[in-house]
Amino acid sequence: MPLGRLLLGSSLLLFQVLMIVHGHVAGHRYFCWAVFSLVAPYRITVDVNAAPLTSPAIAARYHVAAKSVELNSITNLFSVIEQYEKTYGRTDRANVVVRYRLNGESAEREWRWPHP
Repeated sequence: MPLGRLLLGSSLLLFQVLMIVHGHVAGHRYFCWAVFSLVAPYRITVDVNAAPLTSPAIAARYHVAAKSVELNSITNLFSVIEQYEKTYGRTDRANVVVRYRLNGESAEREWRWPHP
C-alpha cells in the first residue's frame, strides 16, 4: 500500500475521532457522529414589545414548534432563537423564555433571551 494512501486514511480516521471527542465535550453537535442520548421536551414563550406571541406566531418566527421535543442538543434550539433575535428580530425588543427538561428530569430548566 502506498504511503500516501496510508497517511490519507489515517488522517481521515484521526479527524473523525477528534470530532467525536469534540462532540462529547462541546455543546454544539451539528455535524458530529458522537452518540447523543438527551431528549429535551421544551416550550417557548415570547413577548414582543410587551405583547405575548401565540404558538403559531412563535412557529412562524423561529421555524420550530412552540412546544415540542428536541432530539438533538437543546443548544441547537437556543442557537436558532439567538440567531433570529440577533439578526431579523434585533429591533423587536423580544423577551424569550424556553423551559425544558433533560431526559425527564424533575427539575425544569430555563433559558432566556436576552441573557440576564
